[in-house]
Amino acid sequence: MNSTILSEKEVRNRLRRFSSDIGYIILDEKLSIDGLDKKLNSLYETPYSDIAYMNICDDSISDGSCRKLIVYESDILKHILLFKYSEKARHITILNYYFRISLQDVEYLRDMIFDEYEKIQKITFPGVFLDKVKKSPLMVLYEQNTDKIIELPESIDIYMKSLGASTRKNIQLYQNRIAKQIPDFKTSVHEGENISRDHVAKLVELNRSRMKSKGKTSGNSDADIEIFYRYARIRGVLCLCTVNENIIGGTINFVFDEHAYFRVIAHDNAYNRYRAGQIALVVTIQNMIERKMKYFHLMWGEEEYKYRFLGKPYTMYDVMVFRTYPAFFLNRILFGIRSLMKTARERLEKNATLKKLYRKIRNL
Repeated sequence: MNSTILSEKEVRNRLRRFSSDIGYIILDEKLSIDGLDKKLNSLYETPYSDIAYMNICDDSISDGSCRKLIVYESDILKHILLFKYSEKARHITILNYYFRISLQDVEYLRDMIFDEYEKIQKITFPGVFLDKVKKSPLMVLYEQNTDKIIELPESIDIYMKSLGASTRKNIQLYQNRIAKQIPDFKTSVHEGENISRDHVAKLVELNRSRMKSKGKTSGNSDADIEIFYRYARIRGVLCLCTVNENIIGGTINFVFDEHAYFRVIAHDNAYNRYRAGQIALVVTIQNMIERKMKYFHLMWGEEEYKYRFLGKPYTMYDVMVFRTYPAFFLNRILFGIRSLMKTARERLEKNATLKKLYRKIRNL
C-alpha cells in the first residue's frame, strides 16, 4: 500500500490539542510522516521499534500498513506508536515496543486512542519499561521478561575494575591460557556488509549445541538465522573467535546510537576449558565501549554470567488499559481461567499416568 508522505511541518499543522503542551495526530494507512523509520530509531533505539526489523520478522508490517499515533510535547516529538485497526476490533495492540515509558504517558496515549475509536475497549502496550510501577484504575500490569542492562563506562579499564575480583581473575586466566596453548586463536569484529550468512548460521549452530549439552533448548530457530542475518547487515556487530580461521565462538549484537542489544552468544564445546564465549563477550563489551555506547542490553534469561558482567535487571511489563470496568473485570476473569488451565496442563504433562489417560479419552 502506497502512503502519502507528510512533512513534519504538515504533521504539526494537523495536530489536535490534548493539552496546552501536548498535541497529537493519528495517521491512517494512507498517510505517513517523512523519515518515519529514522524518527522511530531516534526515539526508542531498539530493534522492536525499527521498521526494518519489524518488516524482516513479519512482512505484513510496514510503514504503509499500520496507523501511527504521533505525539508532540512542547513542540518536541515525544512518541510514535504503530498499530493496526479494524472496525470489528475491540482491542488494539501497539506494534512497536521494548522502550521506556511513564505511566502518565500511557494514560494520555490511552485517552487519545479511546477518544478516536469509540468501539475499542482495551489497549495493550506490550513489553515496555515503566519509570514507576503503581496501581492505576482500569489498568493491569503483567510482568514479562527481565532485561539485564550494563551501563557502560567511558573505558574498558574502568569497566574491568568494576567487575568482581574473581571475575577479573578468571577473564585474565582464560585469555592467557588460550593465547599460550592455541597460538592461532584470534578474535575479530565484523559489521554490516562484512557479515556473512555463514557467520550467523555457525554461531546459532554453536549456541544450539552448547545449550543442548547443558540439557537446555536454544531459543534460536532456523527462521532466526535468516532474521539475524538480514538485520545484521543493517545494524549488526558480530564478534568472532577463530582458530585457523574456523569459528569456535562469538556473539551477535545489534547497535543504535547509545543502545546495543546482545542476541546470541556461543562457543564450541571442545573449547570449554578456555571459555571462548566469555572471551568473546569481553571483546564485545570493549567494542561497545569504543563505539561510545551507553547501554548494553544482555536481554532476557537468568544466566549467572549476565550478573557477573554487571547486568542490572529491569522488568518489562505488558500494560493493558481498559475503557470500562466491565471490560476490566471480564479480562481478569478470563486471565484467571487461562492461568488455571495452563497450570492444569503443566501438571498433566508431568504426570505420566494422567497423561496416558487423557490421550485415551481423546481417542474415544
